Amino acid sequence: MDLRRWFGSALVVGLLSVLLLVPSAPASADVLHVVPKSSVCRGTKVTVGVWYQEYSGGSRKYVVKVKAPSGKVVLHKKGKATNARWKTWNVKAKRAGKYRVVYRTNGIRTTYKVRSSAC
Repeated sequence: MDLRRWFGSALVVGLLSVLLLVPSAPASADVLHVVPKSSVCRGTKVTVGVWYQEYSGGSRKYVVKVKAPSGKVVLHKKGKATNARWKTWNVKAKRAGKYRVVYRTNGIRTTYKVRSSAC
């Protein structure tokens, strides 16, 4: 392979890499949420919460659910997030198993799994 052809291939690969890194649309992270710990001891708290980015200008609506290992919903909150302070809630992990934290903001559903065990 001659040098000119090698540089041409490298240029194409470089441009494609840059195009893949540039976002095609602005991020819609208007309502931020607390990422819960991935594991907790049984009897301790799982903290969830939301906060609104004032400068982003998007929707303030949110829905937060926490499901116990049995599937029962142990926390369900919905409303409009404020930019004054974080709205946080604590859920006691009463049982060992996998809790699910589900956030819905801007039509996007984000789920986190929290493992509770006897420490």
